[in-house]
Amino acid sequence: MALKIKARMENVLPESKLADGSIEKLFPSGNRVRFYPFEINSSDIPDNIKQSKFNPRRYNDLKLPAIQDILPSIQDAKRNTYHIYTVGSKDNYKVVVGLRRVFAVKQTENAVLIGYRAAHLEEVDERYLAQFSDVYVAPSFVDIGLTISINEEFSKLSSRVLGDIFKVSKDTANMAQRISKLPKSLWELFPAYQHITFRFVKELTGLNISEEKLESAVQYVKFKFESDIDAYKQQDNERDYAVLSKKIEQMLLAKLRPKQVKPKNPWEAKFDFKQISTKLDAKGRLNITFSESIPEDTITKVADLLKRELS
Repeated sequence: MALKIKARMENVLPESKLADGSIEKLFPSGNRVRFYPFEINSSDIPDNIKQSKFNPRRYNDLKLPAIQDILPSIQDAKRNTYHIYTVGSKDNYKVVVGLRRVFAVKQTENAVLIGYRAAHLEEVDERYLAQFSDVYVAPSFVDIGLTISINEEFSKLSSRVLGDIFKVSKDTANMAQRISKLPKSLWELFPAYQHITFRFVKELTGLNISEEKLESAVQYVKFKFESDIDAYKQQDNERDYAVLSKKIEQMLLAKLRPKQVKPKNPWEAKFDFKQISTKLDAKGRLNITFSESIPEDTITKVADLLKRELS
């Protein structure tokens, strides 16, 4: 489930455009940082991108369904419309803003990735830039959870502090903490993390099941959806990935929920009457069904039987 974050006007960084094409941004910390324009051919984008720890979107976990809203326009233009922001040298940098754009350009042959690069950013400024710039489609709570799981610094923080870092509610941060304790293989089943629901994670983490049982269910669902998972590698904008994710959630929960044992029906032998049936529901409550043509004296016998049994 993608998080809804609105970058307000007061969070937009004042900037000055300089004659050499660079820009200077003024951060709330008071620091003025100069960003230089750069371009990278899609074929030269590394397979493994370094990313800011404050951008919770997981670049290495992105699949084509996660960028289906921006990929067509980038393929047409052969470049990203909005610049990405990086920190470091031209050959050794980390991406602070624009991970989906980087991934989309890399999938496009003969395309160009455009962006701005700063030689250095103070951590407070890097955090601010990541919080308020990369929110066209905000990182999901699953992204945040996986970020917590691989960052020892974040794993020690409270949900309140994590909510402040990633600009989400305390409840969302708490849900992300639950995610961080679950195996990565579970999330690899899904086409895009933004389609995973709070309700699914809440029920799943409330089942208190063993790692072995969970992994067994994951492998079962992976086999059942094998062709769909293979299709994630192909561009298919017509497929409804939210519906597919819901089906994966439902199958996982069906495999993991405790089996309901149907209670024995002690009334069945006692109600040996034609045109009458008895049934117990999941809570052990008795339902008696009479056919329309049942004789009146049979109804009287049933009533007498119930009086004797319940007295």
